Formats: sequence, C-alpha cells, structure tokens
Amino acid sequence: MLTLVERLNQLDNISYSGLNKYMDVKKRLVDALLIPNVQENAPSRYFGGFGLLKINGERSFEYRDRLCGNIASYLNIKGVDLGIDFPKKLYLSFKPRTGYQSSNLPLLYILNGRIGGDNVPNEIYEKLDDWESMYFLAGIWHGRTCGYTGFKHTAPHLNAWPISKIVANTIELGIKELKRFEETLGKKLPHVDIILEQVEKITKPQMKLYV
Repeated sequence: MLTLVERLNQLDNISYSGLNKYMDVKKRLVDALLIPNVQENAPSRYFGGFGLLKINGERSFEYRDRLCGNIASYLNIKGVDLGIDFPKKLYLSFKPRTGYQSSNLPLLYILNGRIGGDNVPNEIYEKLDDWESMYFLAGIWHGRTCGYTGFKHTAPHLNAWPISKIVANTIELGIKELKRFEETLGKKLPHVDIILEQVEKITKPQMKLYV
C-alpha cells in the first residue's frame, strides 16, 4: 500500500481530466471546510435519522457503540476502505479508562465533522484509510470551531495550499483536538505517531541543504 504522503500527492496530480478536474475537486474541498458554523442546528439539520442524539434511557456504552457504528457506516458510504472490525476497534480506542467519567465527546467531534464532510469530494476519502479519515473528520470540526485562529480554517490559507496540504493539515488538526482526551482514555490515539509522521512531511517539510 502507498504511504499517506504518496496517496495525498496523487491528489495534486489529477491528470485524467486535466487542470479543470483538479480545480473542481479543490474548490469543493475548500467550500466544504469553510461552511459557516451551524453547531446549534447540527443534530436536526445534518443528523436527522443518523442517530447523533442520545436516546432516553440509553446507557453510555450503548450510545458509544451506536456512535462508532454510525461513523463506520458513514466512512464506508464515502468510499473509505475500512479495516477488519473497525467499529469494534473504534469503540475500544475511545472507551474511557476505569475511574474516569464516561465521555463520548471525542466520537461526537468526529461525527460532527460530517457538517463539512458531506460536501468533501469522495476523491479525498478514497485516498484515506479508516483511521486517517477518522482524524480528517475530527479536523474538519476543529478547523471550523476552534478558538485559536492559528488553527482555524481560513479562505486565504486553503486557497493558497495544494490539496495535499489541505488534507494533511486537516488530519493534523483532528489529531491535535482528540489528543486532549488521552488522559481520560488512558491510552494513546490509534496509529497517531505513524500518521503524524506522514502528515508533517507535507505540513512541515524539511528544507534541503545544498553544499
């Protein structure tokens, strides 16, 4: 399998329909990431029938299981090649450790990424694996709602960057947001070191020294 860097670089070299195809994919991606903040309307407008809200009487572990199933179903629809037992692995990865109050906020942040993610071209998702696409969704949400302007998605940055850097930066933002929950979870995020190493080759490329 190609590395994440190689797969993202393929997005910068869309040649089967020429420049027009590249610009179409990039415009749809940028427009999706810049959708205005509609957090308060998200459950009713974007997730009707998708099971975002907790059902009365539903226990926390049942709710977590349903959220994981919803995330996996969504990624599958978008064309992501999910690994074996991905919903189960997702559930275990975001299960809080013993003694900590149960919180499903990380999963909700991932699922909230659908607000922009619905309009992201499938060509993007098809280049990502299950965990990469999960962090990508979380990054969509964080890039729209974070208070620190240095992380927030802005039109000048997104329009100036190639597709590969936009996607890599969004994955990196998702990891930054979800890493806040590692203490509660009592574990590291899945595959985070490998994925960060790859995205930083695009977002923070090393300058070559010539003698």
